[in-house]
Amino acid sequence: MTPPILLPESHAERLRTFVRESLLHRDADTHSLKMLAVEVDRSFVIPDENFPLDIVTLGKSVTVEYLDTGDLLEFMLMIPGEPQEVSPECLSVLSPLGLALLGTRRGDHVEWPLKLGSLNIRVHQVQEHSALGSASK
Repeated sequence: MTPPILLPESHAERLRTFVRESLLHRDADTHSLKMLAVEVDRSFVIPDENFPLDIVTLGKSVTVEYLDTGDLLEFMLMIPGEPQEVSPECLSVLSPLGLALLGTRRGDHVEWPLKLGSLNIRVHQVQEHSALGSASK
């Protein structure tokens, strides 16, 4: 079962705007954009000032555990094309993993369908972006 997702008000609006504007482009990944729109529409939107810190949102450092292997992966969730530091640790919110994790919280188990099987993960840790990579960032 997919856990309910939570989004801060400002992120929900940014994501809605991103989907709306991206769907106007011919080369847009309409499937992923429509999936993102569904996720944002089903989310519980919370005022930014009351938003819990352990929720996976844009710009957060997230560590996930692949339950099939026990491997850990750390990344920062981002909107493609936004002026952010792009590095190997950045993950698009339009990717299968990004879509699966948006709005989930530490400890949540997520099973997300893929073309060949499913993604079976647990949110291991959620931190502010500055904790990703080196402390000097």
